[in-house]
Amino acid sequence: MERIEAKTDVLNLRARKALIKIGMTEEGILRSFNISILNEKLRVRLGTIF
Repeated sequence: MERIEAKTDVLNLRARKALIKIGMTEEGILRSFNISILNEKLRVRLGTIF
């Protein structure tokens, strides 16, 4: 069986719950997963890896 990987934003609780529901295991947090600028504010986003 092949290994499947999924990543989602830490704040996206609906996606995280859905991945857990289908049997994926939360393996860790990715720091600086994504850097975005919104309303002239820099936001470093954390990601969860399954």
